Amino acid sequence: MHNFFWGALIIAIGLFNGRSVFLGDFSVLSVVFDALGLFWVGRGVLDVRRARVAASPATDSETA
Repeated sequence: MHNFFWGALIIAIGLFNGRSVFLGDFSVLSVVFDALGLFWVGRGVLDVRRARVAASPATDSETA
């Protein structure tokens, strides 16, 4: 969950500064920072999914 937060924070800083790919600024620095933010958001989503799968009880089809 922390990864998601930090990724969203990186993207939010770019949005508030007006230098984000999402606002149409395609400079190298904007692309790099937005890509970094999306990477961390993706890792956060995967971490939450893995934790959810690990916490769910196994069904008969999964154990067979």
